[in-house]
Amino acid sequence: MAARHGRHRTTTLGRGPVWRGSSVPIRLRRSAFGVVVDKLLRKEVREVETDEPGKAIWDLCDGVRTIDEIAMVLQAQFYSKGDEIRADVMHTVQLLADAGMVMSSEHSAGIATQTIDLRDIPIFVISGEDRPDRREFMQRQMEALDLPFSFVPGVKHTSRVIGCAQAHLNILNRSDLAAPFVILEDDCEFTDALRYRYVLPREADALYLGASGFGLVPAGAFGDAVWNGVRFTRFGPSYLRVLNMLSSHAKIYLSEEYRRAVKEKASIWRAEHIDVIMASLQLSHFVLTPNEPACRQSEPLGGHYQATRRSLLELAQN
Repeated sequence: MAARHGRHRTTTLGRGPVWRGSSVPIRLRRSAFGVVVDKLLRKEVREVETDEPGKAIWDLCDGVRTIDEIAMVLQAQFYSKGDEIRADVMHTVQLLADAGMVMSSEHSAGIATQTIDLRDIPIFVISGEDRPDRREFMQRQMEALDLPFSFVPGVKHTSRVIGCAQAHLNILNRSDLAAPFVILEDDCEFTDALRYRYVLPREADALYLGASGFGLVPAGAFGDAVWNGVRFTRFGPSYLRVLNMLSSHAKIYLSEEYRRAVKEKASIWRAEHIDVIMASLQLSHFVLTPNEPACRQSEPLGGHYQATRRSLLELAQN
């Protein structure tokens, strides 16, 4: 993509520096979730000439993202208009096809899934000793749902932001723990949409059980929390894929790679909110949320009820 008047636009892969990498041709396939860009491994190494956005398209072809999702990620990264960037993605894919690195497959192909049962995985509830009301609330709620769980003490710090992040990291750093597992904060109030079992793509990195109206802008970077600024795409009939949503309140960690990414970024952004850190990782990781939030932050307990009470689909209509 060549920069023109402050914008990036795909023109040709025949310009710019040579990018050398293992040749992993892309295959387009249709699934229940839309047109998915997939890679087929080959042994030989090839070279193509492209610039940074062109390489970004290649990197985003992970066998899970649809073309529309790739376009949304690039729009957030390079600030192009949505209709223009989608055309650019399609143009780049076509150029790769002309170079013999892309194959089009029209047959239907499903996405491998995994089933997560909340009754069978570790659940940790972060709760400080200074809020016994929250602790009692979570105790009653979890027992009523018959969900096994463990309390994890909150971390006292002069900065609540740092204390909250450290409490999450104390769980993520446990050597005796492996994904999948759940981390809840102690003002998490479950809704009637909560399910015990979730059928998810095997490639998913995390499932955030609730929703937040705040999105990180610009996405993937150190930015601002903007109301009604969440970027997302539909993923099948039951989920949304989020790209910049603030989300630490009630999360199922599904992959060890995502767990490591959260730990590494939190060690760099030490004074930042943990939900901002998690939002910044959504461009590079596969994070889902249910269409209907399974939880919200409790208003009586001082949670951000107004920001978490509505679904992203409802917010998008306003």
